Amino acid sequence: TSQRMSFYEERKKLLFSDDEFMKEQIDEYLVGNVDEIIGYNQKERSPPSKDQILAELPAIAETVFTFICNDLLERPPMEELESYAKGPTEQFRSYLIEKVREAYALKEQQVDRIKPNLMRQLERYVILDRLDNNFRKQEEDMKFLKDSLSMGQYSGRNPYDMFGIEGRSMFQSMKDKVRRDIVYTMFRIKE
Repeated sequence: TSQRMSFYEERKKLLFSDDEFMKEQIDEYLVGNVDEIIGYNQKERSPPSKDQILAELPAIAETVFTFICNDLLERPPMEELESYAKGPTEQFRSYLIEKVREAYALKEQQVDRIKPNLMRQLERYVILDRLDNNFRKQEEDMKFLKDSLSMGQYSGRNPYDMFGIEGRSMFQSMKDKVRRDIVYTMFRIKE
């Protein structure tokens, strides 16, 4: 299937990539997590409203500085966060991305003190591990979906169309989960 081909292409790129590619891949995951937290829709390039951000600001701060950054950075005062949140949404997004990148750089320094370039090796291992484990589960879920569609659980709808729609949605959800798992794991590596 196209999902399997996409998976193997990504896996091959990761296996044979240089350190710069790994760094770019992790940065893409970091940005994706920040976007998800603030409700930025990447596909439509539509930012959340200021009202949405301000209403969710305590939860956003908790998620970014505790859950993602694992308390590597001192949490900025709420007034500072509010001043960014009241400005243009893209400015607030950039501020959070900068903070997450800063925290990741600190984590990288901690890990690389053990052995130079250890972080890139760990990134490669963690990404491949999460991809492999989640893709195996995805294949099981797709078999279950196929079986449920063949049993006519989508009465009145073309099962082939439903398989394609549901399958793409499940694949995207798997990719999002992999991204979240990778970032969470990388920030929790101990010295």
